[in-house]
Amino acid sequence: MNSKLIVIASMVVAFVIPGLAEELANNSQKSMATEKQISGDSVQPASVGTFKGHSEDAPQETVMDSNKDQSENRQKDILSAFESLGGNKPLLDQAKALEPQVSYTVVQKRFVDRNKTFELATEFGNTFGGDSYNRTQSLGLNLHYHFTPRWSVGVKYQKDFNKLTDEGEVALNEALADYNANPTNPSKAYPLVDYPKSETMAFVNWYPIYGKINFLDQGVLHFDLYLLGGYGQIELKSGTSTAMTYGTGAGFWWTQNFTTRLEMRQQNYKNKFTSGERSQNITVGSVQLGWLM
Repeated sequence: MNSKLIVIASMVVAFVIPGLAEELANNSQKSMATEKQISGDSVQPASVGTFKGHSEDAPQETVMDSNKDQSENRQKDILSAFESLGGNKPLLDQAKALEPQVSYTVVQKRFVDRNKTFELATEFGNTFGGDSYNRTQSLGLNLHYHFTPRWSVGVKYQKDFNKLTDEGEVALNEALADYNANPTNPSKAYPLVDYPKSETMAFVNWYPIYGKINFLDQGVLHFDLYLLGGYGQIELKSGTSTAMTYGTGAGFWWTQNFTTRLEMRQQNYKNKFTSGERSQNITVGSVQLGWLM
């Protein structure tokens, strides 16, 4: 009886134990394959012998590799989002925590690259101040060359269009009425106006401030605030005069090509009257619509 029990027990050990070992090995391979797929790595099947020798180490190494890959991917996602959006305080804090040795500013990446590019722009301008009898508007063409996003130079030509102010109209009407009443000896003088006819200038722009704004929740609008200075020549009714200008502006870069500029500048030149030369200081406000090439 005892010998029969020993034979049965031996058969159970011989057939059941290897089956359990093989089942455990298969389950371990499936678990490792699942973890590898989650981390994005290729699956390398393990042998039963390898499982028996490293039954505890292999799954732990796989989990550590998976966590490391996920951490690296999260770091790349945060840094990528920060570079593309800019100005996002939570992303800025996360980026600094991930790479404290790297210095990040609030606005990182320029959407429009203006390095070594030309910009051709039409311009409409209007003057304020200056001659109390005359008001000037202008249409012009500007050519800018951007050395870098910080510096550009350019030239402009504009045609001026003039009209009398209300004060000038009153003075003219009074002079005409006086002349009609006493043509041989009028006492009222006609308003003297030495108006501008055209202008040609060269100028330099410096862009120290750059930023981005949300435009009506439709997209991010990139802009620069800049300072400008220029020198050139103005053609007047009486002849020509040198002219200097300085001021400030804002450039808006809607796309890789389409641009808009708003400028406000002071301009100085000398006009001529029968009594001599007189210095004119006027304020010019203008709008430019341009195209980057």
